[in-house]
Amino acid sequence: MKLLTLALLSIAGRAEAADVLLVGDPLNGKKLYQNTCSACHGEGGSGGRTGIALTDSGRMNLIRNDQMFGQIEKGEGLKKPKDHAFSKELKYLDTWDVIAYVRTLHMTLDQFFPQAGRYVSKEYTIDKFGLDRIKEAAGLALQGNDQKGAVFTFFDFEGEAGNLSYVPQDPIRLDHLKKKFKAGYLVFLPFEDGNGFKGEIGVAMDPKGVITKIAVEPKGGSGLAREEFAIGALDMLGEIKANDKGAPFFQRGVTEYPMIGDAVSAITQRELRLIFDMSGPGTIDIGSL
Repeated sequence: MKLLTLALLSIAGRAEAADVLLVGDPLNGKKLYQNTCSACHGEGGSGGRTGIALTDSGRMNLIRNDQMFGQIEKGEGLKKPKDHAFSKELKYLDTWDVIAYVRTLHMTLDQFFPQAGRYVSKEYTIDKFGLDRIKEAAGLALQGNDQKGAVFTFFDFEGEAGNLSYVPQDPIRLDHLKKKFKAGYLVFLPFEDGNGFKGEIGVAMDPKGVITKIAVEPKGGSGLAREEFAIGALDMLGEIKANDKGAPFFQRGVTEYPMIGDAVSAITQRELRLIFDMSGPGTIDIGSL
């Protein structure tokens, strides 16, 4: 008998997510966005006449709130800063309201690591091996900019839970990010299910690369009340045993507890197939992502 701790996917709406302190008022920000930003960035950040969408979670989370403030107020860091300077149209607090609304247009870091205190981020180009794995798993052939992916690494520090801050490329501050404080990783990728659904998937992993949380969001959501948003959390205990004929099967709960000193091994694909076996009478279809 092998004792297993693994994941059961539970679905919760955006409204049930952990409460997060907002930088401004997203409802007022939506009104300001529609008047000031939607002509270029589109309704709900879909792209507009510039084609620059605000719904790409990976790209948007690479932009910190203070950087976004500078982009809106003075066009800082942009190719044509004068065309993107709204300090005269938007007051100080109005700008933060717009930022709060923009953050509702994509998945955010705190939805996956609400207790983390610090993080670092970097954008990578996915290699051929990774592209082949994505195509095999999701049936999706990534092209162009979609072949780039942002990776976020999170760290837990006592007294900083829920107050997530970015750690810049400063040698002294980076040296504080010891391995023992690492909470996990987060990546965002385009997602299609083969039935017409197009969106984005966020995958959170622990320091060993084991998936701990998955979220799926449709492409081109309108923000604030996107009911299609779903998040999966991992929380299940069970064991693999043998039936009367010696064939292995999975059952939830624990009947035989391990002894001190028993070996611990990583779960394999064979065991995952047993756990998520859909051929038996004990399974029912409750929906899909």
